[in-house]
Amino acid sequence: MLITVIVKPGRKNLKIEWLNPKLSVSLTAQPKDGKANKQLIKILAEFFGVSKTAVKIKSGQTSHIKRVTITGKESDIAKKLTEIRKPEQILFL
Repeated sequence: MLITVIVKPGRKNLKIEWLNPKLSVSLTAQPKDGKANKQLIKILAEFFGVSKTAVKIKSGQTSHIKRVTITGKESDIAKKLTEIRKPEQILFL
């Protein structure tokens, strides 16, 4: 599944929220030496219940807007996206 993610590096807390029609992820890692991208992959893998190798940044390596593919059971991934779309749902990790 291909999703668009807005990345906010260098924040105090890890957070995932839905900003229609994108996923927003706040990271504690700085955008240096690929640290933020590595943390993004780890966080998304944990959130969607897949391995880190199942999460790939397809475009936006150096941008705060990224296109990410998540390989796994489509129904499970879609269910997690549906859960995070609820207005009151913001995940602090």
